[in-house]
Amino acid sequence: MILKQYIRNKKTNNPIGVMLAELREGEIHVGYSLCHRNDNYDKQKGQAIAHSRLKSEKDINIPYSIIEEFGPFIQRAYKYFRVQKDS
Repeated sequence: MILKQYIRNKKTNNPIGVMLAELREGEIHVGYSLCHRNDNYDKQKGQAIAHSRLKSEKDINIPYSIIEEFGPFIQRAYKYFRVQKDS
């Protein structure tokens, strides 16, 4: 099961990206996509990119522009998947 949350433009509330989370072997894995500010967001393409990053074994760098939304999303994922966080 995959948890999904859209990243929205703060002024227009239009989607500009998506974050995905999945529980694998007791750990939460994440992926994201973020549209360039000059492009129009395509939900299917964005989800495909985020899903590819989710399934990748490489560490991902979270852009500074979505850090504010990423933290609460991770907390939501821990609750959703009922995983205990290590302190």
